[in-house]
Amino acid sequence: MEREPPETAREKQVRLAIAGIVVLFLAYITLASLWAFTSTFFLAIFAYVILKPLYVSLRSRGLGKTSAGITAMLIGAVVIGIPCVILFAMLANETLHLINNTTFQPYVTMVDGHLSTLQKMFPDTNVSAAVNEALIGVLSAALNALKSLVLSVIQNVGKLMLDLLILIFTLYYLLVSEGSLGKFGRSLIPFNRKNTEKLASEFKKVTYSVLICTGLMAIVQAVPLMLVFMYYGVPAAVFFGIIAAVLACIPFTGVPFVWVPIVLAEIMQKNYDAAMGISVIGLIVFGIENLRPVIQNRIGQLHPLISILGIIIGLQYFGIMGVLIGPLLLSYTLLTMQMFKEEYA
Repeated sequence: MEREPPETAREKQVRLAIAGIVVLFLAYITLASLWAFTSTFFLAIFAYVILKPLYVSLRSRGLGKTSAGITAMLIGAVVIGIPCVILFAMLANETLHLINNTTFQPYVTMVDGHLSTLQKMFPDTNVSAAVNEALIGVLSAALNALKSLVLSVIQNVGKLMLDLLILIFTLYYLLVSEGSLGKFGRSLIPFNRKNTEKLASEFKKVTYSVLICTGLMAIVQAVPLMLVFMYYGVPAAVFFGIIAAVLACIPFTGVPFVWVPIVLAEIMQKNYDAAMGISVIGLIVFGIENLRPVIQNRIGQLHPLISILGIIIGLQYFGIMGVLIGPLLLSYTLLTMQMFKEEYA
């Protein structure tokens, strides 16, 4: 039998190129098919990072993989999931309440009164009509956006159930794999062992930094504001509290966009005690923001600019989950570029 001639360098390059094209094509098809569930997979990773210490603790107490995984997920559902569902239900209820009644009618009447006074002072201008039209337009746009958000959630119950199912199974297998998936992922990283371990360590630090710092800042800033809003009878206090929690993810700029307009509205209504109380709490909360860099530096280096740019990118492609996913993706990209430079430059 004749032996096949040895493969030439050119033939090897052609075969390698074809194999690379096939792999890239299959990877593209797979990623495109799973893109709609990207936020769900990231949410599963976030939950895994939070619940892994609990899972390890349960395993050390003698529980098996399945028992420890299910127990950790049940505890996570009670401690994290149920409060989130309650908050969303309250947000939806207050949003529908805002849409269907005259909660902000006193504010509109008050602004209209000031505009009427201004119109009497300057009778030759049409300030009142112009501002009224602009105010109605802004309120209508805001309420329509809120209504669309709530209705879209209600209409997409089926997809939400599918997302929940994917989240549960992904989180379960991340827990019970006990690092085997991480080892497989490391084997695919095109860096040497030292840089691969360094990259994995930095990924872990950045993930903890984003989750812990963002979550802590959201709670510490939003809860006091929501309580002071409720104390002084601000309409839709829970709604504004949740908005403050979302905006707290934006370093140094977000939360004042909630409490400053409310303070101005209280001043215009001559509720000076409420304005003073909300201002004091708002300034204290704004001062707490200075702890963000300290926390981020202790857990993992994450520049505020990366957080802001990441949130902008994340909100555009992942919706509300983008406040967490965006900074992580941008940080991962920069870390990978740094490792690539160290490995191949």
